[in-house]
Amino acid sequence: MVGPRGDGYVPGEMMSADEAAEYHAEQIGTFADTPIDMVTVLTLNYAEEGTGVARAAADHGLPAVISFTVETDGRLPTGQD
Repeated sequence: MVGPRGDGYVPGEMMSADEAAEYHAEQIGTFADTPIDMVTVLTLNYAEEGTGVARAAADHGLPAVISFTVETDGRLPTGQD
């Protein structure tokens, strides 16, 4: 399991999908060298970080489960649909 960079409930400095893939690649790469089934990430608050985690997992041949923090209006904390 990996978590977001920063607070999962309050959006802060956001990364592009490419930056997020690079940021999460080291930890996911370490996981890939162990007997795991998948990567799970919880409490993401914007889409680009989820995309980056998915890319980093795929680059290491691992499936990923991505979970976002969702506000009561159904949007992400950043306001994204």
